[in-house]
Amino acid sequence: MAAVADEVLERGTRAARPDQAWDEQVGSLSRELRDAMLAYRDGAELVATVHAFGLGSRSPSTRLATAIESAGFDEAFAQTAAMTVLHFTFGHVSDEQTQLQANSVGAIDADPLTPSGAESFDLGLGLILDGIRQRQQVEVSR
Repeated sequence: MAAVADEVLERGTRAARPDQAWDEQVGSLSRELRDAMLAYRDGAELVATVHAFGLGSRSPSTRLATAIESAGFDEAFAQTAAMTVLHFTFGHVSDEQTQLQANSVGAIDADPLTPSGAESFDLGLGLILDGIRQRQQVEVSR
């Protein structure tokens, strides 16, 4: 399972853009992960399970934490924030895939995601990033 999850993640990897601000990097990495998991049936379940078991050679949380740490956050905060983004991404994609699969076999009549999966994902991710930015403002004002 770990090797397959690593391959899913590898195939979905895009070139890093270190010129981006930390929050743009987190957004890009999260969308990259979402797209990689959506490309394969049960991709979210596979990648999330491998991550939960601590298996695989690739961990998407490492790249997310590095981006967040580049904003001046300490390592512990960056790791917790990265895990929050990661868990949101796993959950959102899992829900999307469940709905797509149910729709494909006629268990439901239409795509119940409103707004669309990508729009809903971006909105939820934006809410998390807003919270991290808020924490950044608090840390800077100390």
